[in-house]
Amino acid sequence: MSKNKTLKWVAAQLRPNMLSKTEINLYRQSIEFFAPKRYETVRCGKIFKKIQKLLFPGYIFIRLDPDSLDVR
Repeated sequence: MSKNKTLKWVAAQLRPNMLSKTEINLYRQSIEFFAPKRYETVRCGKIFKKIQKLLFPGYIFIRLDPDSLDVR
């Protein structure tokens, strides 16, 4: 049986402003993750800037086997 068949995508809630730290920790643990982002145009005075924002603020998707891990 393939290992990928037992893995499922689950949503995990993030603490405020902890996305980059969470991504670093998941990468170090070799856990696959996905945080969908979109570009949004914002106005700062007379200048328009394109910034990246999370599609689902406060959440990241993680691929793991919830039955075999101690998930908190």
